[in-house]
Amino acid sequence: MNPEVKTKWLEALRSGNYKQGQNYLHRGNDEFCCLGVLCDLAVQEGVVGRTFDPDVDGGGAWVYQDAEVRYSPSDALLPAPVVEWAGLDHINPEVPTPDSDGTEALSALNDTGKSFGHIAQLIEVYY
Repeated sequence: MNPEVKTKWLEALRSGNYKQGQNYLHRGNDEFCCLGVLCDLAVQEGVVGRTFDPDVDGGGAWVYQDAEVRYSPSDALLPAPVVEWAGLDHINPEVPTPDSDGTEALSALNDTGKSFGHIAQLIEVYY
């Protein structure tokens, strides 16, 4: 992972400036998935743009896009330009699970209630 992006992402997740939510990158009520926080940083850096779609899930959600592709808000996965900018290898990065021999996606950890602080710790160790 790009070390500069990693530092910014960890700081953002630990800052308390983002309200955690589930199932969408960035919901209309200003809740973010851990991956949505990374997307927000990418918007700030000009990597992708975003527009608001009020018809998503009754409360709306932010939709990320680059010059060629509008990414679906229901995917809740990283847009390809964000993956490339961050130096990740997947649209849904995974970390090893300590209780098993497998891995678990960051989005799944987020959506099952793991805190941003916990997720940041895993990113720090494994990326």
